[in-house]
Amino acid sequence: GRTVNGTAFSPDGKTVATVSGLQVLLFDAEVDRPGRALPLGDESGYCVAFHPDGRRLAVGERGGAALIDVGTGRVLRRF
Repeated sequence: GRTVNGTAFSPDGKTVATVSGLQVLLFDAEVDRPGRALPLGDESGYCVAFHPDGRRLAVGERGGAALIDVGTGRVLRRF
Protein backbone atom coordinates (compact mmCIF):
# COMPACT_ATOMS: atom_id res chain seq x y z
CA GLY A 1 0.00 0.00 0.00
CA ARG A 2 0.82 3.66 -0.15
CA THR A 3 1.95 5.65 2.87
CA VAL A 4 -0.33 8.63 3.47
CA ASN A 5 1.43 11.50 5.22
CA GLY A 6 -1.56 13.78 5.72
CA THR A 7 -5.34 13.93 5.31
CA ALA A 8 -7.86 16.78 5.41
CA PHE A 9 -11.58 17.28 4.82
CA SER A 10 -12.73 20.25 2.76
CA PRO A 11 -14.73 22.84 4.71
CA ASP A 12 -18.00 21.55 3.20
CA GLY A 13 -17.10 17.92 4.05
CA LYS A 14 -17.54 16.74 0.46
CA THR A 15 -13.88 16.23 -0.46
CA VAL A 16 -11.01 14.43 1.26
CA ALA A 17 -7.44 15.36 0.36
CA THR A 18 -4.54 13.03 1.08
CA VAL A 19 -0.88 13.75 0.51
CA SER A 20 1.54 10.97 -0.31
CA GLY A 21 4.91 11.33 -1.94
CA LEU A 22 4.86 13.71 -4.90
CA GLN A 23 1.10 14.16 -5.14
CA VAL A 24 -2.12 15.16 -3.46
CA LEU A 25 -5.13 12.93 -4.13
CA LEU A 26 -8.66 14.35 -3.96
CA PHE A 27 -11.54 11.99 -3.22
CA ASP A 28 -15.30 12.48 -3.12
CA ALA A 29 -16.11 11.73 0.54
CA GLU A 30 -19.38 10.01 -0.39
CA VAL A 31 -18.30 7.86 -3.36
CA ASP A 32 -15.87 4.95 -3.27
CA ARG A 33 -13.72 5.53 -6.35
CA PRO A 34 -10.18 6.68 -7.15
CA GLY A 35 -9.54 10.37 -6.70
CA ARG A 36 -7.99 13.06 -8.86
CA ALA A 37 -4.22 13.46 -8.56
CA LEU A 38 -2.56 16.86 -8.16
CA PRO A 39 1.19 16.59 -8.78
CA LEU A 40 3.55 18.46 -6.47
CA GLY A 41 6.53 18.45 -8.83
CA ASP A 42 9.88 17.66 -7.24
CA GLU A 43 8.85 18.09 -3.59
CA SER A 44 7.32 15.40 -1.37
CA GLY A 45 4.28 16.45 0.64
CA TYR A 46 4.00 15.77 4.37
CA CYS A 47 0.78 17.48 5.47
CA VAL A 48 -2.23 19.10 3.84
CA ALA A 49 -4.92 21.63 4.84
CA PHE A 50 -7.79 23.28 3.00
CA HIS A 51 -8.24 27.03 2.90
CA PRO A 52 -11.58 27.96 4.55
CA ASP A 53 -13.07 28.72 1.11
CA GLY A 54 -12.27 25.13 -0.05
CA ARG A 55 -10.71 26.33 -3.31
CA ARG A 56 -7.06 26.13 -2.24
CA LEU A 57 -4.81 23.69 -0.40
CA ALA A 58 -1.69 24.32 1.62
CA VAL A 59 0.76 21.42 1.43
CA GLY A 60 3.71 21.16 3.78
CA GLU A 61 6.85 20.09 1.95
CA ARG A 62 10.35 19.30 3.09
CA GLY A 63 11.65 22.75 2.17
CA GLY A 64 8.55 24.83 2.92
CA ALA A 65 4.96 24.86 1.67
CA ALA A 66 2.98 25.00 -1.56
CA LEU A 67 -0.36 26.71 -2.19
CA ILE A 68 -2.43 24.75 -4.73
CA ASP A 69 -5.58 25.68 -6.65
CA VAL A 70 -7.96 22.73 -6.13
CA GLY A 71 -9.87 23.36 -9.38
CA THR A 72 -6.88 23.48 -11.70
CA GLY A 73 -4.29 21.54 -9.68
CA ARG A 74 -1.79 24.33 -10.35
CA VAL A 75 0.79 25.27 -7.73
CA LEU A 76 0.05 28.95 -7.15
CA ARG A 77 2.98 29.74 -4.91
CA ARG A 78 5.76 28.15 -2.91
CA PHE A 79 6.86 29.54 0.45
